[in-house]
Amino acid sequence: DGDHSVFTPEIDMLIKQLEDHNGLVVGSRKAHQMQRGAMSIHQRTGNLVASALIRLIWSISVTDLGPFRALHYRDLLRLHMQDEKFGWTTEMQVKAIQRQLPYSEVAVTTRRRRGRSKISGTVRGTIGAAYGIFSTIFWLWWQARSAELTDELYR
Repeated sequence: DGDHSVFTPEIDMLIKQLEDHNGLVVGSRKAHQMQRGAMSIHQRTGNLVASALIRLIWSISVTDLGPFRALHYRDLLRLHMQDEKFGWTTEMQVKAIQRQLPYSEVAVTTRRRRGRSKISGTVRGTIGAAYGIFSTIFWLWWQARSAELTDELYR
């Protein structure tokens, strides 16, 4: 927790959920457990829209792209992660869903970060994050859709 935004003792809740259900466990930043000023309006809005898109496309309950998460190393390897920038949270969640790993969320506390963010604290960073997140959602949807169409073509 380099910026002090997550309450690290809550990792126990994520680990417990992981032990009970395996798959991917995401620490969901619920508004009632969020310190005032922990997320800017553009972060909250982008997160809501991205989560809604994932719910709509993959029909699974996703409320957050939260960075506080847990999964087994073997499952991480199965995801074949590619993104090294802004889309990694989205890529991890969508690929876990696509590979039908159990998915769950645990409400976690979110605190106001210490220091200034080079991502959400700048216009360039915000645009880059939005582009990375939404392009990842659409790219993964397109890949899956293309595979479905190819399968239909060769049946």
